[in-house]
Amino acid sequence: DSLWEERYEAEVETNGPFIQLLDCYGNARSDDDLKELVLTIHNFSRSQPWPEEWLRKTAASFHDADAADEATLPWVRPLLAVSLQELGSALLLLARAAELAGLPAGPAQYLSNIQQEQEAVAAAVRTARYGSWDDLRASLEIAFEPLPRVHKTDDVDPELKEQVQDLRDRAKKIVRQLREGVYGRPLADLVADLTSMAPIVTALCDLVLEFSRRFQAAKRARARVDFSDLEHYALSLLRDNDLPGGVPKPSPLAQELAQEYAEVLVDEYQDINPVQDAILTLVSGQDGPSPRLFLVGDVKQSIYRFRLAEPRLFLQKYRDYPSAPGGRQRRLSLKHNFRSRSEVITAVNFIFRQILTREVGDLDYDAEAELVPGAAYAEPPAGARLAGGPVELHLVERSAKENQGRAALVEAHEQQEEEAAHEPVDLGAVEKEALLIGRRIREMVQGAPTRPGPEFMVWDKAAGSYRPVTYRDIVVLLRTMQGRANTMLEVLRQLEIPAYAELGSGYFTA
Repeated sequence: DSLWEERYEAEVETNGPFIQLLDCYGNARSDDDLKELVLTIHNFSRSQPWPEEWLRKTAASFHDADAADEATLPWVRPLLAVSLQELGSALLLLARAAELAGLPAGPAQYLSNIQQEQEAVAAAVRTARYGSWDDLRASLEIAFEPLPRVHKTDDVDPELKEQVQDLRDRAKKIVRQLREGVYGRPLADLVADLTSMAPIVTALCDLVLEFSRRFQAAKRARARVDFSDLEHYALSLLRDNDLPGGVPKPSPLAQELAQEYAEVLVDEYQDINPVQDAILTLVSGQDGPSPRLFLVGDVKQSIYRFRLAEPRLFLQKYRDYPSAPGGRQRRLSLKHNFRSRSEVITAVNFIFRQILTREVGDLDYDAEAELVPGAAYAEPPAGARLAGGPVELHLVERSAKENQGRAALVEAHEQQEEEAAHEPVDLGAVEKEALLIGRRIREMVQGAPTRPGPEFMVWDKAAGSYRPVTYRDIVVLLRTMQGRANTMLEVLRQLEIPAYAELGSGYFTA
């Protein structure tokens, strides 16, 4: 606030850089947006080993934009990669539309339009992969002509017709948003915009630097540190010099500390930031003949980027380190899973092979990345049915309003059960899901009218033998506990299924 007051007082009559920043990033009612931006940039810069150098380089990249060609502009390839994903989605939507249109009761009148649009989008996909920015911009000029009329006398299923139109509209929207959004102007115009913004970005970075200096001074005056300070003060003690850039060299103190550690073991390495990585490098003898750094991580589990983690640090090592022994570095793939049966692992691999790619998740889910069953089980008794059956998928109509209460679901699962007629209707989505889960659990443990008794046997590690499944063998995993766990428990209680949940609050009531 004191920084803001000083800048207002100094520039209110001169329309200086601070006032220009307010024009760009503030609004008519307050300057809170600019304050928030300064704090956000400050916090991110503190995840870098040299925050001031990072800020200056960021500002300089805007000044240098007009001198760079397309290949060296850092934002071109990432945006083309995102466009490739988007256009790939549009192509899949059109392919599905064409498939439905070609069905016996489908709107075959639409096929010619859709096929032409498929060819145009496929050409745009190739351009996004191999072409230039302006080439892609030109290829997005795809004409989605009006569809032919479908008459009432035509033998067309109205529902199929609506589905085809919806799929095509979604693909059309993707292309339109790309064409009218970031590709709405030639690359040269965008570069000119960046260059014209250079003074504003420089002023913004200068404002962040000034705030950072004052914030550090205020903390020192009160003998206070935050977590980021602890990291940076440690780093300044451990590196030999403050020259920014490159690999930091260990100070005498870092060399002394490195001798104390037989190994430096790091878990969840995919969630580390550059400052933490530099500290670990300096205390693990990386400059000596015997580096002692052991890292464990999985980029597929990198969910903390909002905490300034940098998973590319993991990926760089994952791709560079050889799998063969004998060198200074080595990569070991810990692919074996000892928690799940092979049927579960097979299902997981099947799904992720299709959806997890380098473009989407920084890593291809290939033979090197997929899970391998590692748990071993004894031979079951003759004729026993085991838990390792096919993975089940149950679809619940969450939004249906008519006759979709608990009574309807009960009737669908156990039509002969007398209680079905007495259960309330108008269930919420969570209750519907809970009821389906509860019914399935009860079937597993108690059986069905046509097949009483436990549905299958499970391996009891403590007893070293197989036994019938019980309620305590089963767990229900929820995306979130809040607002769901209590409902789930209540429905299970009504079904006389013993259950408990580890809740953050209301545990004893539950």
